[in-house]
Amino acid sequence: MSTAERLIAKGRAEGRVEGRTEGRLEGGARLLLRLLAAAFGEVPADLRARVETGTSQDLDRWADCVFAARALGDVFAVAIVRAAVKNTVDRLIAQGRTEGRAEGRAEGRAEGCVDMLLRLLAARFGEVPADERARVQSGRGEDLDRWADRVFAAQTLADVFEP
Repeated sequence: MSTAERLIAKGRAEGRVEGRTEGRLEGGARLLLRLLAAAFGEVPADLRARVETGTSQDLDRWADCVFAARALGDVFAVAIVRAAVKNTVDRLIAQGRTEGRAEGRAEGRAEGCVDMLLRLLAARFGEVPADERARVQSGRGEDLDRWADRVFAAQTLADVFEP
């Protein structure tokens, strides 16, 4: 196979994928329009154009609303309301995720400080007794910083925790 033939074959394969996507959308719109016409009578040109140019998500939303609708306009109105609700839900979840991420980072930083201080204390003074370990684990940020600053100058573990 020549280079030109390989390039044509590659283009054909990519074109088939694109054509299939476009064809599925067109086929879905065609069937949805037939269903709307059967259920509600003639579909006005503006709504027909809206369906024919809709995205796959639009078609899915409208299809989900067809059987609950009492009139043709309801299909589109219900879909708009559902989309608005979904957008609100997505926005609230994103807000919660942002807040949760900030809280998690703060918690993670504190845990990282505790872990590192315990590692430094163990490296400098050997095994850290349970009461001192508990003290570090319950320490506030400024306490952890002060204790970390003392690790290398302290002669004993008790020196690190002096007031």
